[in-house]
Amino acid sequence: MKLATESQRFVAKLSAIAFDENLLETVTEHSRELIDEMKSLVDDEDDSSPSKFLDHIEYGLVEHEFPWGIERTYSLKLKGTDILLSEAMHAFEDMIDSDLPEAFKSRNPELSHEQWQAVIRMVIDLVTTLDRRVLGESAI
Repeated sequence: MKLATESQRFVAKLSAIAFDENLLETVTEHSRELIDEMKSLVDDEDDSSPSKFLDHIEYGLVEHEFPWGIERTYSLKLKGTDILLSEAMHAFEDMIDSDLPEAFKSRNPELSHEQWQAVIRMVIDLVTTLDRRVLGESAI
């Protein structure tokens, strides 16, 4: 990350989203601004920079129907889909439950499986904190 002030702008944007009572009407604008803030925090000089992957991410609404009703969640998701990043991370957690990925293990041989699980769990919990579940009438 670059400067603390840029991180503060990102946190301020998340706060604005969290308290926006008209999120359905403003979600597209919020998404663009949030992704722009995220891009400002990554190092574009690195070829493996995550900024090129941010074009596949948006902040938006996902609706899932259950027998007890519709669950609506605003959060980071794969652009143009109903796949929340928090859901994708839960699937990743299930995939790596058996062992550390070999590429990561070879670079960090001292890392235990329990430590690896702690890393994944923390990332999942951080991403999940961005989920804003909405109760009430249909958002569409």
